[in-house]
Amino acid sequence: MKIAFVEVAMGGSKSLDAMEPLAFAVLKGLTPDEITLKLYDERIEALPDALEVDWMVFSANSFTVKRAYKLMDTYKSQGVRTAIGGVHATLIPEEAKDYADTLFVGDAELTWPQFLEDLRNDAVKEIYETAGYPDISRTYFDESIFGNKKYTAITPVQFSRGCKFKCDFCSIHALYKESRRYRDVDCLVDELKRRKLSKVFFVDDNLFMDREMTKKLLKAITPLKIKWVCQISIDVGRDDELLKLMSDSGCVAVLIGFETTNIISLKQMNKEVNIKHSDYGMIIKNLKRHQLMIYGTFVIGYDGDTLETFDTLLEFAIDHKLLLANFNPLIPTVGTPLYNRLKAEGRLLYDKWWLEEDYKYGDTVYKPKNMSADELRDGCFRIRQAFNTYQSIKSRLIKEPVNLKNLSIYLAANLISRREIKKKQGRVL
Repeated sequence: MKIAFVEVAMGGSKSLDAMEPLAFAVLKGLTPDEITLKLYDERIEALPDALEVDWMVFSANSFTVKRAYKLMDTYKSQGVRTAIGGVHATLIPEEAKDYADTLFVGDAELTWPQFLEDLRNDAVKEIYETAGYPDISRTYFDESIFGNKKYTAITPVQFSRGCKFKCDFCSIHALYKESRRYRDVDCLVDELKRRKLSKVFFVDDNLFMDREMTKKLLKAITPLKIKWVCQISIDVGRDDELLKLMSDSGCVAVLIGFETTNIISLKQMNKEVNIKHSDYGMIIKNLKRHQLMIYGTFVIGYDGDTLETFDTLLEFAIDHKLLLANFNPLIPTVGTPLYNRLKAEGRLLYDKWWLEEDYKYGDTVYKPKNMSADELRDGCFRIRQAFNTYQSIKSRLIKEPVNLKNLSIYLAANLISRREIKKKQGRVL
């Protein structure tokens, strides 16, 4: 039995910021040796026109799912059976099942073994769905599935799944609800040692859901002398004990969802933690005191935002000399409270923007309150470009000691970001 895994690229285009797709490492770890597996990652390599395999298993998000559906049609016409899983397919299975022979809904630890058992018995079902959430404490990520493929220099690693917050626009709570699960710390440390990793990105949506669990992790990885980055919620920026443990264990940068400086918009997006800790300047200062660079993300387009919001956020990001900043036009993702609210208000421009032939990356997909759809699209792209000019990159480097201390990381991140912003804007899905 031969199975091909396919990581789909947005619009089928390659990118410089592709990291190892961890979902396939989980599947590899769950698969017996008698089944032949091979990964094709369209973000870094071209897909063959034809494949001599029995099954193709796709992973896609809302920005890549349209291409996944098209690829499945192509390969199905060659007699290959297809399957799809991931966040998008899990949140809207009634759509995905119309394109694939088999659909995976939920986490792989429960669905994939069932599929393999049915595959042995020639009794594969159309849908594999979990009633709950699997224990991931001993989940094994088998990196051999990546072979010698060339990904970014930083390696993604996962410690937990879930998030304690319920942001209006985020699909994580829609996916996992109140479920919060962790890998065994010793297993994760063994993985880092086995792979001899030196630069790590913890992909957890909230690495700090449980403070004591996080402290245990940080103390365990300190002797490894790795450099790592992660996503944090803004409240962590005031926790000096955690910040010291992070810095001592090798953390060099954090990604924070500042989202906006507009309290009205923060309330609408249910970002209570940001409202409580709205003294962004003090938090940024504290993070830098612990020698941490900051990647800030922002969301523009809530009802409290106006045309002035663009330059306000741009100035904020430049004045605070952030490592990186991403100014995202508000995108309603299926299954989120945001999507449901905009749909109920009749403000969606498309019922399923991810399948629209006219939709391009960066486009607005709903009717903003205080600006036009085109103004939201163009405003976000304008300030993305402005933040990533060579002059801005130079200024944020030489005027910020923390950035200068991490010169190679800073320059690599900024130059890749500058290129990818220009490449992706206006790309057809």
